[in-house]
Amino acid sequence: MTFDTDEFKNDRLRLSDQIRKRMEEDAIQYTGQLFHDMIYVYTESQQWADCAKLLRMQQDHRQCDPSIKTMTYLKQNLVYCFQNNTRMDVQDAIDNFELRFFSYQQRKDSGATFNQKRRRQ
Repeated sequence: MTFDTDEFKNDRLRLSDQIRKRMEEDAIQYTGQLFHDMIYVYTESQQWADCAKLLRMQQDHRQCDPSIKTMTYLKQNLVYCFQNNTRMDVQDAIDNFELRFFSYQQRKDSGATFNQKRRRQ
């Protein structure tokens, strides 16, 4: 069964919350794909505070093995966060997360890719 339609949006969100709680309780590492999927669900359901919380909970590679594509995706969709304080909070969480997990060159390359895509739009 797939959960990719709007009909299942609440189910995806509820399941993601349960996964996040379980991962936190049992100190299980997020794979890159699972972390991306969690950010995707929270972003698509406009749960910006949950995105920021998830980013802040990850302190090192023992907890999470993220991909730079996840941060690029999140930055691209942050324009849909219309509350300025919330957007600034999520941006701060992104910045701190990237400092912990990615090298300067990876962040620079990701920013260049993000800016190139913005110019095309």
